[in-house]
Amino acid sequence: NGIVTEGGPGVGLGGAESEPVGPASGPTRIRGNYLGLTADGITPVGEAVYGVYAGPTGPQCETGPGDVTVGGTAPTETNYVDGGAVGLFAEGAENFRALGNSIGIAADGGAGEPPVATGIEVCAEGVIEPARISDNDMILGANAIGIESAYGKAQITGNAILGGQLGLFIDGESEGHGDLISGNTVTDPGERGIYVLNQSNVMIGNTITNAGNYGIELEGD
Repeated sequence: NGIVTEGGPGVGLGGAESEPVGPASGPTRIRGNYLGLTADGITPVGEAVYGVYAGPTGPQCETGPGDVTVGGTAPTETNYVDGGAVGLFAEGAENFRALGNSIGIAADGGAGEPPVATGIEVCAEGVIEPARISDNDMILGANAIGIESAYGKAQITGNAILGGQLGLFIDGESEGHGDLISGNTVTDPGERGIYVLNQSNVMIGNTITNAGNYGIELEGD
């Protein structure tokens, strides 16, 4: 599918507040799409707020959709997500998976139109089953964040992030359920490769190259 919007999400799984429709219960698989690209997979078009929105209809970090997988392990399952504000967004989403997607990258492997805010953003407040954010590639604009995880419970592994302001931003009260941050590659972040503001995280085997200020910075309790 080639999906283009001029506002809102390219793919929305949150239901509608004005209708008796709740978030998608799943399993939901979103694979092999061009989001924010024309049918050639190369030309950026549209300005979606989110490429994929897997969140609730109401206030932040309430119950969102369950059992959502965006992308996959096979090359034909890659979603190419260009432009807009946030590439992939998950909030209150049990068993969320973002696997093998290309963000800010066209289908020919060249640089596309990067999201202006965040490549992948997850909020796990109230979630029991952790998110898995693995093997995604992204090219970012100067002020963007690669992956933001709030409230812990995410496995962030094997992602490749080029450019941006922050490669990985880990925040929100994790309450002893921090993130696993392993095997990620962050290149040329303007400020920090990995910026952590909470506790109980595990960081193993990440590679950070040419960070503007800090490779890894830890703050807070």
